[in-house]
Amino acid sequence: MTAGQLNLSPSSSNCIPGKCVFTLDIRSGDMDILKTILKKVEMCAKEQEKNGIAVEVKTLSYRDPVLMDQRLRSDIEKSCQELSLSYRYLDSGAGHDSMIFAKRWPTAMIFLPNRNGISHNPAECIDYNAMKNGTEVLYHTIRHLDQSQ
Repeated sequence: MTAGQLNLSPSSSNCIPGKCVFTLDIRSGDMDILKTILKKVEMCAKEQEKNGIAVEVKTLSYRDPVLMDQRLRSDIEKSCQELSLSYRYLDSGAGHDSMIFAKRWPTAMIFLPNRNGISHNPAECIDYNAMKNGTEVLYHTIRHLDQSQ
């Protein structure tokens, strides 16, 4: 979950704001987790209303989680093991093309580690070894797929 926008009113360095509008971007590949988090957000809002603070919760956009193809995920995992590379399964939650492709074709994604975990930011940086390893994983995965045809 990310609080991506925060707008205070009045917006002044020496005033206590009377109003705060913010966004939460909630992502998970597990629908139950999404529902649980949303319920907790709504419970927090109701709790604040008991304290005299007006709270409004609105859903601005929503997308069902999209599962990646299990066979492709297994081939990626096998490639990582053959290359003695560490790996883990990761839910993206992002609106990549994979969301659209997965409805028609087997789809999976390979993520590379960013330096200091920073992503979608000018400071994002992937070092050469991570790029090399990611390319090797992709190459081995394509070979597995080719050999199984």
